[in-house]
Amino acid sequence: APGTRMLLASLLGMVLATMIGLALVPLLQPAGEPLLPADARAIAWLAISGFFVVALALVLITLAARLASPAEVSLILQVEGLLGPISTFAFLGEVPSAYSLGGGSFVLLMVATHEALALYDGRRAASRRHGDAPAAVESAPAAAAAVKALAPANPHRE
Repeated sequence: APGTRMLLASLLGMVLATMIGLALVPLLQPAGEPLLPADARAIAWLAISGFFVVALALVLITLAARLASPAEVSLILQVEGLLGPISTFAFLGEVPSAYSLGGGSFVLLMVATHEALALYDGRRAASRRHGDAPAAVESAPAAAAAVKALAPANPHRE
């Protein structure tokens, strides 16, 4: 909704999800299993992951949505699914399946294609704004006149 402070809404959503998760712990905890790992390092890594990595990622995604179109944010978030298997392969030695490699390659190809097309469209629009009409437009006098009439006046060009 217009006027909604999305960063605050995201933070409240994270707090609500945490509260629901903590409320479900007694119902989902297997009998006889410890609630937390006994190793202090494991608890520290869980805290770092929850408080910094996940929270920071969601805050940055919320802030990035102001600067990019929804389609671009969606594509970039698809790359996150690609980086998971790559990071487990790089740091833990877990070999990704052929389906993971194929799907990840497809996502990466689509993101690269989207960005290349956006760059091409941006350059094409910029050249039209500066009066450099494409050859196809210049060969049609009526189209060339329409492009020049719609282009903003540039005092440095004749």
